[in-house]
Amino acid sequence: TYVLADVENRSASDRRVAVDGVLLGAGGRELGPLTVDELRIPARARRTFALPFGGVAEGAVGARLRVRGTPAEEHPAPVVTIDPTLEREDNGLAATTRVTNTLDRDAVATVIATFYDAQGKIVARPFTILGLDPNSNRPFRFTGPRNAERVVVFVGDVIF
Repeated sequence: TYVLADVENRSASDRRVAVDGVLLGAGGRELGPLTVDELRIPARARRTFALPFGGVAEGAVGARLRVRGTPAEEHPAPVVTIDPTLEREDNGLAATTRVTNTLDRDAVATVIATFYDAQGKIVARPFTILGLDPNSNRPFRFTGPRNAERVVVFVGDVIF
C-alpha cells in the first residue's frame, strides 16, 4: 500500500522537499506511518510523491501528510528531461522525453511520469532507472492508461 500525492513549490527557487505522513482508516483512525519520500521540485512546479506504507492496508481511506523540509537547492539540476512529446495510442497516452546528464561523470537517474485523468486525478506513476554517460542524453518513453489526459515527466533521485 502506498499514497501518491502532489506537492507544489510556490517559491521562486528550486527546493528539496521531504514529505511523510500517516495512513488513515475509517473515521480518521491512524493505521500507521508512511515512509518519507524526497524530491527536487523546480520553482513554481509540482511533483508527485510516492509514500509507502509498511504492509497492505485494505481498510485505508486517506492519509495525513506532512512536509518535513524545503531547503533551497544551491545548484542546477544535474539530470533533466527535455523535449517532451505526447501521442495518443490505442493502449493509452504515451510521453517521450530526452533525459540529459549535464555533468562530466556517469549518472544513474530515476525518471518518473505522473499521468492524470480529465479531472486532474493521478491515474498512474510509473518510473524507471536509467544509466547515463557523462554529458549525454537518451530518449525514454512512458505509456499511461487509456483514461490519461495529461502527463508530467521528471527526474527523481540521481546517483553519481
